[in-house]
Amino acid sequence: RPLPTTAAYTCSKHAADAFTSCLRWEMKWFGISVHTINPGTFKTDLSVEAHLRIEKLWQDKLTEDTKVEYGMDFFNKVMELTQAFTAGASTKVHLVGDAVAHACTSQRPCRRYFPGYDAKFFWKPVRDFVPEVVLDMIIDIVIALGFPRPLTTMKEKRT
Repeated sequence: RPLPTTAAYTCSKHAADAFTSCLRWEMKWFGISVHTINPGTFKTDLSVEAHLRIEKLWQDKLTEDTKVEYGMDFFNKVMELTQAFTAGASTKVHLVGDAVAHACTSQRPCRRYFPGYDAKFFWKPVRDFVPEVVLDMIIDIVIALGFPRPLTTMKEKRT
């Protein structure tokens, strides 16, 4: 599901999901099955170093005007959330490999695999059962409780 500050990531996930769904039907005509692996959060070099890439982006790529528009509080909160998110990541990366192996070797593979507890017990149920309007309400509450927000969009900062 889309969340604030994750537009590019979310778009790429949705594009890959749509591509795989189309491919699943097209390849079925040729007797080829297509499956997706939708892993949860795992500790990898990519996830552990995410905060370093964000910091480099902030320092080296953003204009001073953009930094002022977002504010240091936004940057600091994004850094905190990124580090907290990756700190809770699973170290059981083999679960992804197990899902791939099952998809490739099983007589009856699943269409979609969700390795990792967060994927299986949080993200998949949210995706499948939580109506968009309810998710929007939850995200509104999370934002109100202090989710990172650009400085120039905060009412009390506009004068």
